[in-house]
Amino acid sequence: MNAENRQSDLFNLNNKTEQVIGLGIDILEVARIENIIKKGDNNFINRVFTPGEIEYCESKKDFAESFAVRFSAKEAFIKAVESDYNIPYRDIEVIKKESKKPAIVLSGLAQKAAEEKKVSEIMLSLSHEKNYVVANIILKGVHIDSIKS
Repeated sequence: MNAENRQSDLFNLNNKTEQVIGLGIDILEVARIENIIKKGDNNFINRVFTPGEIEYCESKKDFAESFAVRFSAKEAFIKAVESDYNIPYRDIEVIKKESKKPAIVLSGLAQKAAEEKKVSEIMLSLSHEKNYVVANIILKGVHIDSIKS
């Protein structure tokens, strides 16, 4: 097998059933969210985060970092899904699975956008280091051009 064939197999390009269909990344300075929290802007927190996310973040010592990385994940998803919808942040929830790995749960317009894009899997990676957080989203699914052919 030559290198080109191995590369195609690696990215599943020969298989029209599933492939990477979206990529989003977001980096955020924790201080931006920390300043909003210090100002007591509960409207922002309640508009952006679900009750489950708020409960989780408030239980953490570095709660601003926890809020920031979740906000970053929401932004990364919106970039990856490339939708014309004005997706509310609360339609994108970051949870921790039993394995302790983060995951995305969608509802409302976020779910509709993902369904229309034919998303079958959302891969999420989160990282934080003192002053900054970063989130990366990879969407896997059926590429719409593949359906037509």
